[in-house]
Amino acid sequence: MPILAILLIAASALMHATWNLICKSRHPSAAFFLIATAASILVTLPLTLYYLPQVSRIPKTVWCFLLLTGVVQAVYYAALGNAYRLNEISVAYPLAKSFPVVLVPIVTMVLGLGSHLGHGALSGMIMVCVGCVILPMPSFRHLELRNYWNRGFFYIAAVALATTGYTIIDSEGMRHFRAAGIVGPLPTALLYLVWENILIEIFLIPLVWCRTRERRMLVRLISSGEVRYPMLSGVICSTSYFLVLLAMLLASNVSYIAAFRQLSIPLGAVAGILLLKERSTVPKLLGIFLIFLGLLLVGLWK
Repeated sequence: MPILAILLIAASALMHATWNLICKSRHPSAAFFLIATAASILVTLPLTLYYLPQVSRIPKTVWCFLLLTGVVQAVYYAALGNAYRLNEISVAYPLAKSFPVVLVPIVTMVLGLGSHLGHGALSGMIMVCVGCVILPMPSFRHLELRNYWNRGFFYIAAVALATTGYTIIDSEGMRHFRAAGIVGPLPTALLYLVWENILIEIFLIPLVWCRTRERRMLVRLISSGEVRYPMLSGVICSTSYFLVLLAMLLASNVSYIAAFRQLSIPLGAVAGILLLKERSTVPKLLGIFLIFLGLLLVGLWK
């Protein structure tokens, strides 16, 4: 993977861990992400208006990818809110973010997308998965099904599946958008992100409106003055994913992007332990370490 793509993903990982930490500490919910996405849309409104004449030139294929990713990412945000509500971030974040490391290359191999993955990258992905299996264990003497088979884990799995889905969808969407040659690489990533956020917001609205708990949370966030937290989170989130979209234009296989993005895993997990005072167990620390080593293999050795 090109060094520029690695640097973009590293910066994105730091931002990603930051906005996830804000969400975990401030009422994680679909309502939180509804406000966050709205803030992202407002920030990019001037860009939307500037490129409005180019909208009619966007191919229908790209619009199909945008609609699909809008649905998948709306589900992702709703599941993420519940995952953080029911789990420690130092457990939920690594698990949700690492499963796609295995799922993305499996799907891309089946669909014939991207270049062949080398032995080093595959070895790193396996190491990441091993780290995530042992991470939720209270101790090495307690390898029990209940550590994984519970309501909190269901939402973590939903987040992982949604992450896999939108990573592949956006990679293909960006490829088709770039091939259309409407604008340059940087405006392509920005324009894609703008319309992606708009569609995510459209699909998040019914997810919030149809649940009493989410409607109450939305009112609480707005009326309590804490609306600044999801707004800040939304801006950081969009900036983070913009860097990912740029990296997608440089990488030969989206699986490398999906894997190296997980650099945010040790950052998010350690932040949860140090800042939110979550449990620091030996399996959790070892799991984080194995994940980090696996990421180095993925990023530096094809």
